[in-house]
Amino acid sequence: MKKRIVLFLGVLFSVSILILSGCRTDISQNQRLSELRSDIYKGSAEGYSVVLVTGMRENPFEIDGVSQKDKVYFTVITVTPVSYDPIAEYHFTVTIGGETYAGKFSRHPFNQSYSAEINTPTKETQLALTVSRGGTDVEIGLTSVKGEDFIDAQKAFEIAEKRLKDSLAEVSTGYEIFVRLIENPINAGGGYFWYVAFVATDSTALAVLIDPVTMDIAAVRG
Repeated sequence: MKKRIVLFLGVLFSVSILILSGCRTDISQNQRLSELRSDIYKGSAEGYSVVLVTGMRENPFEIDGVSQKDKVYFTVITVTPVSYDPIAEYHFTVTIGGETYAGKFSRHPFNQSYSAEINTPTKETQLALTVSRGGTDVEIGLTSVKGEDFIDAQKAFEIAEKRLKDSLAEVSTGYEIFVRLIENPINAGGGYFWYVAFVATDSTALAVLIDPVTMDIAAVRG
């Protein structure tokens, strides 16, 4: 009988742990989430440098403290030619998740670059992009900047939420959440950080910058 009781308690404890673990809400399902930039890809070849950003965001997108119920996936490709020609036309072809997408790049109104957006996300570690101009195709391999030791967006959000717990409790109005993998905004040392921001309807902004490997907080606002 004693062995059965011990076994029962052990099973009950294990089930309880599983239930508690399953209760953790994925940040992508958080109703306050307005943008999640989950990955960055980079590559270059034959006079082109490319940056691809992928994720999910509210629709329409607006930093106003309110997260819209409608969410859309996105992948934005930005290509910068070494030799800039404002009247040139550039096209692209890329395969994501087994589907091939093609289109025309739009010229940036200020920067010497071109961009295009696809309504789909990607979780692949590498992508093959073809940039075309005037009948000439250039294949560019794109690789995710995320290392195997990077924490994910969920962990970054949890770190930020814990760090700003007291400040968030003082926000009397609602707020929306932004979680972004971004290039080092602090210095020229390179690397990447998780940026997690909470923007209230009264324009109050709280934010944390997190090292994706050490999980150290590099900067905080709020």
